[in-house]
Amino acid sequence: MGDWILGLSTDGEVPSALATRMAAHATGILGPGPTSWAVAEAAQIAQELTVTSAAEGWDLTGHEAAALEAALLTLMCGLVAGEPFATPAETVEQVRWAARQGMSAENLLRIIWHAHTRVQRALLRAMTEQVEPQLLADVISPVSEGLLDFVGGLTGHLTTVFKEESEAWGRHRSASIRRALDDLVARGDQKDDTEQVLGLRLTDHHLALMVWPVTATQSPGWSPTLARWLEGVTPLLGARNKIVVPRTDGSTEAIWSGPEAPAPEALAKLRQIPPPAGTAVAVGFPAPGRGGLADSVQAARQLHHMARNDARSRLWWYDSDGLTSLLLADVPRARTWVRRQLQGLLELDERSATLRRTLRVFLEQGGSRSASAALLHVAPTTIAYRVTQTTRLLERPLEGRHLEVLSALVLADDFPREVLDT
Repeated sequence: MGDWILGLSTDGEVPSALATRMAAHATGILGPGPTSWAVAEAAQIAQELTVTSAAEGWDLTGHEAAALEAALLTLMCGLVAGEPFATPAETVEQVRWAARQGMSAENLLRIIWHAHTRVQRALLRAMTEQVEPQLLADVISPVSEGLLDFVGGLTGHLTTVFKEESEAWGRHRSASIRRALDDLVARGDQKDDTEQVLGLRLTDHHLALMVWPVTATQSPGWSPTLARWLEGVTPLLGARNKIVVPRTDGSTEAIWSGPEAPAPEALAKLRQIPPPAGTAVAVGFPAPGRGGLADSVQAARQLHHMARNDARSRLWWYDSDGLTSLLLADVPRARTWVRRQLQGLLELDERSATLRRTLRVFLEQGGSRSASAALLHVAPTTIAYRVTQTTRLLERPLEGRHLEVLSALVLADDFPREVLDT
């Protein structure tokens, strides 16, 4: 029922096959022309899926083209040679990858049926071009039945694979990585298989971060949105390896490793990238070796512990927020520290908050009124007036304790509920 497939070919430029094993098998059955046609059609369908998913707000992993290519070639081989329809290995591999990236089962089914619709359309179009009109009725029926049989079996197999991989990946691999990482951070333990379990070289340079939801509507844990964000950051940092570790509290830990430390300009660009919607990100610092990995992870965790109850979607950086996290490690003592340093400027009203914010920026800018004015979008004279008002309200002179007051201002500005609200 599929002899007409052997006449298919493409006149345009054909992209390189992505499902190389299935393409090699198909070439022996179909020949180079139909195989090239399938590769080109799969690439076009993958592009259409990308456009549709962006318009409708559902997620792709970016690896769908290989899975589509392998599936289309398998279908065509089955129609031509009468082979039993079996899910191709390269399609299974891509579904396993999707499960590891946090895609939902609903999203997977959406992709399968959108692809099925487009494959059916492409085959019908090709059929009308290859088969004589008077013979179409005899060809369409068995091909349609074969297509339904194939997609039904494919859907059942892939959903099973997806479920098994999701469970195995989340339960076994994540648990193994968490144990190895926690042992390394807490005790400096490095077993013989630590590198294999983590999937990175301990001698490389490492950068750790943690991501967690800050809104009630944001689902905790791993998600396709987070996956895309992490994938987008990876090339910026020049990383060779990346591991992602879902934590039991709903946060997600990520570590990049590479032969060189991220360039300063790369870190500066990372500071400009907003976190995934509804989440906050705590970034450690790049450091080499086993000890550097432990330090960077510990820094990111410390920031997360500090800011986990904060409702803002933002990036926290250890280099700029590490002191704050250290001070907030003991909230009662931090509150005592703030009250001592800012006595006279502890009210929760908007005016007091504005004065504290102005003095913080003024001290951070080394006492420059013009730089402070630019950051706060007010006139330099306004800065001067507010600073004067603030120093008058403080019950202890500012001179000689700029660092102490600045640390208290940072705590009061970023975490007023913890250190000001009594």
